[in-house]
Amino acid sequence: MKLATWNVNGIRARLSQVQEWIAQDRPDVVCLQEIKATSDQIPVALCEMEGYWCYWHGGKGYSGVALQVSQAFSPERPLFAHPAFDYENRVVTVDLATALGDITVASVYVPNGGKDFRAKMQFLEAMDAYAASFQSSERRLVLMGDMNVARTERDVHPKERKPRAIGPGRHQFSEPRTEGAIERRGIERHAHVGEHADAMTHEHVDIVERGRANCVG
Repeated sequence: MKLATWNVNGIRARLSQVQEWIAQDRPDVVCLQEIKATSDQIPVALCEMEGYWCYWHGGKGYSGVALQVSQAFSPERPLFAHPAFDYENRVVTVDLATALGDITVASVYVPNGGKDFRAKMQFLEAMDAYAASFQSSERRLVLMGDMNVARTERDVHPKERKPRAIGPGRHQFSEPRTEGAIERRGIERHAHVGEHADAMTHEHVDIVERGRANCVG
């Protein structure tokens, strides 16, 4: 099963790149974040992409997520939904049956937190609770997307390690009481809920290291 995710930072500006990427790699499930568009603002060729069940969940010029599921992988249109903690069009989920059992895949765009840190932490806490709810079932959960948290010092370019910063970069890792440290503890709690693991770090070390080398914001 091939799962793919991309924060496109505006789907209308990335239209040709997204189409080329999907046509070349043919993922079974595609998760997009920060689409910054409603479904009626997306060209039909992508909004109703041939060979995929598509679900767009966005607003004009801000936030937004999407999910596309290959019809070869899922012959019938699957169930798309939103968890209770979704706000600002930041989460969409899909239920799928696989050879390894039933799974739920979520496309997630965590708030940056720069303007409203409390809202970000509430989102992360609600995501924890959502993940924990799967422990009592046989259904597996895959969370994909932009978590907007740098887990370790290695995830931030040295030039961007600044005190009291929030989000995926610009952290001072030696100050345990900063908001950046608080959000990292939140994402680490989530990583250890049940048997969840950071799949990119575990399975795609080469890609992660290239991303770390180029991350400057």
